[in-house]
Amino acid sequence: STMEGFTAEETNESSFLDLGNLDDVPDLGTVPDGTEAQLQISSLEVRSQKPEKGTGKFVMATFDIVGEPNTKRISHVMMLPAEGDDEKKRNSRLRAIRTFYEAFAIPTSGQVNMEDYVGNTGWAILAEEEDKDYGMQNRVRKFIAA
Repeated sequence: STMEGFTAEETNESSFLDLGNLDDVPDLGTVPDGTEAQLQISSLEVRSQKPEKGTGKFVMATFDIVGEPNTKRISHVMMLPAEGDDEKKRNSRLRAIRTFYEAFAIPTSGQVNMEDYVGNTGWAILAEEEDKDYGMQNRVRKFIAA
């Protein structure tokens, strides 16, 4: 019987697998604090806060560091303006998103479909800090407008 184009004999060729020495595979790490790095967007979506934290929405972006395949993925949260924000808070949140958009060549006016910009690259200055759950992590200190 064929299954997805393979015969039964082909799917059960061997239970032996040699992947070399897996101890040689580097662990995931970070780059030093203050590094200026090119980032690539790996995911970008709008999410809602957990009910216990409030009713706000935020943009959740994750990035990979270009040319650094053994570094941990970076997460970055940008709060969206919420009802009840004063002008200072509202504009501060909008400026943070505008700076991100400018760094990653995302249009700064009109409707934006987040999915269209996954894969875009941009530059940022990174921080390195200890996270109690995840160990050393990089985070975005500042996006650099293109």
